[in-house]
Amino acid sequence: MEVRDNAGVQYNDALGTVAVDWADGRSPADLLKLAGISNVDEYFFVGLSVYRANGGDPTVKIYAVKADAGSNADEVASRAKGCTHEKPLPTHAFEVSITLAELLKYVKRFHILAKQRLFRNMPFGIVGGTCIEDDPDQL
Repeated sequence: MEVRDNAGVQYNDALGTVAVDWADGRSPADLLKLAGISNVDEYFFVGLSVYRANGGDPTVKIYAVKADAGSNADEVASRAKGCTHEKPLPTHAFEVSITLAELLKYVKRFHILAKQRLFRNMPFGIVGGTCIEDDPDQL
């Protein structure tokens, strides 16, 4: 079983995090419908993956667990707490054909922060918008 918990690309020139707020009036269950799941009560949405390479259309995968894993999202999350890389939560991946523009209709806000390889583990201390080349004292 393949375990997924971090994004990665061929060279990983920059790595980071992403945060998403779903659009008002939309829910992750709407994404399950895009995946062809007509009865969204059968699955709980647990995440998504968006991968794009070389300017092509993105590959979007919706990750969901069967509803028999628990009667509500809290039960599923409680069950998942005992999962490890050796015993991951059994999750189904559904590939969805959607453009980035269409996907963003489901999102109210998103933030991607990716740091270059050499600075990956260093916190940023933002001191202003001044270009370092213009003001070397900012170092």
